[in-house]
Amino acid sequence: MNTVIRAAGLTGAAVLSAALIYGCSSYFGSRSVAVQPKHSVTNKVAVVTGANSGIGLALTESLLNRHCTVYATYRKEERSEALLEMADKNPQLILVKADFDTEESLDTGIAQIKKTVGDRKVDLLVNNAGYFEKGANKFGALAGPAWSKSFRVNTIAPMLVTQALASNLDKSDDPTAVYISSRRGSITRNRDEKYLNRTAYTSSKAAGNMAYSSLSQMQEHWRVLSIHPGAVITNFPSVQPNRISAKESAEGIIGVIESGVKSGAFVDEKGKSIPW
Repeated sequence: MNTVIRAAGLTGAAVLSAALIYGCSSYFGSRSVAVQPKHSVTNKVAVVTGANSGIGLALTESLLNRHCTVYATYRKEERSEALLEMADKNPQLILVKADFDTEESLDTGIAQIKKTVGDRKVDLLVNNAGYFEKGANKFGALAGPAWSKSFRVNTIAPMLVTQALASNLDKSDDPTAVYISSRRGSITRNRDEKYLNRTAYTSSKAAGNMAYSSLSQMQEHWRVLSIHPGAVITNFPSVQPNRISAKESAEGIIGVIESGVKSGAFVDEKGKSIPW
C-alpha cells in the first residue's frame, strides 16, 4: 500500500483517508455482512391468536426468540400447558384468554384482547386461530350450527380482531396483518385437486381470503397477507404427504413476513403465490 501512496503523491490527511478506505475494503471484502430483512420482526410487538398449540404456539416461541413482546390468546388452561409454562419463564409473553366459539364469547374475547393491549403499538398481528368441524363438511350431513361456527372462527373473528386493533397497528412504522389461511381456501385449487367433504372449512377460508384481500385495498399503509402455513403436523385432519413440523411452518411464515412479499398476496410458507 505504501508504494501506491508514494506513487500517487499522497501526504497527511490524504494518506490517512487512503489507509482507512484500503483497510475497510480489505475487512469487508473478506467477510459477509449481515443484512437485515426488509420487514424485520425482531424487537417488535406482536399479537398471535390461537397460540395454545400447533402453529400458534410455534409462532409465539419463534417471535419470543426474536426478542418480541407477544400478546398470545388461548381458550382453555387445560389445553394450554406449554403456553402457560412459556409465559412463566418469559415476561415478554402476555396471555389473553379469548374464545371465538359463540357470538357472545367472540365479543367478549375481542374486548379482552383490546383491553389487554390497550393503546400500545402493535407491529404484527397474526390471526392464527382456526376451526375444523366434521359435522359441517360432508354433504348429506351438513349442520347449520357447526357451519356457522366455522365461519365465526375462521372468517369473522380474524376481521373483527383486526378491526379492534386497527388503531394499534396504525401506530407502527411497519404494520403487518396476517391471516393464516389454507390452500384449501383456493377456489382454483379446489377444482383442480377436489377438496371434497370439507365444505365448511374450505368455504370459510375462501371467505377469509376475500376479506383480507379487500382489507389490503382499504388499509393501503399496512401490509396485509394471507399465508398458507404448509402441510403441518397438527390436530387438524390431513392426508397430505411430506408434512412439516409446526416449528418449520412458523419459521417459514416469519420468513414470508420479513420478506418483500407485497400486501394483498396469498402465498404459502415459502413465499410461493397461490391462486385465489
